[in-house]
Amino acid sequence: MYNIQTYIPNYKKATHIDFYNLGKVISLFHSETQRIQGIIEQVDRFSLGSMWESLKYDSDFAQVNFRRQLEVMVEKSIGCQHENNCFIHGDLATWNIITNDKNIYIIDFGEVRRENNHFDISALISSFINIEESEEKITTSLTNFREGYIENFAQFDWILLSENLNIWSTRGVIALLVHNGIDSRTCKMVNKIIEDQARLNNIIRRLAAKYQGGK
Repeated sequence: MYNIQTYIPNYKKATHIDFYNLGKVISLFHSETQRIQGIIEQVDRFSLGSMWESLKYDSDFAQVNFRRQLEVMVEKSIGCQHENNCFIHGDLATWNIITNDKNIYIIDFGEVRRENNHFDISALISSFINIEESEEKITTSLTNFREGYIENFAQFDWILLSENLNIWSTRGVIALLVHNGIDSRTCKMVNKIIEDQARLNNIIRRLAAKYQGGK
């Protein structure tokens, strides 16, 4: 079987990200897929529950310094009950976005399924935001993304984004440890991910308070 797709030239990585336009493109994807008939949902290959069952009984996991932090992240993630309000990409991060000065392309739809739109947004935000930048600049990027996003898809909520950011980060951390093993390198990466996620989530929570009610 052959899967014929449009060829997209290989562009150098964009040095500037237009978060407003990025939000518009992602919301257009979420909006337009609602109208497409016959989309076949894919199985979630990185199910949090199954990966967690595999990791928590690993003898090496008992020794890591972030064990309790990760347990709390898992508890929060599993406790979330979000509406499956659209088809999501499922792996919408920098590695599945091609961008240049004019256009943004979404690629690789092998994880498409019905879930909450904020899962895609959290994946995208966490991979595109430079967490080393100032809080003011990060806040501007986030608000610009929101303004672009609601052009095509009205459902945007800062609290749901915060909760889904925790889910995305938790899945990523557990997948890293399950598939790459527990050693000094992966533990260092996990601690960095948890630290970055906490900073980004704090900024999002402040935006939620500013917008009142999360929207």
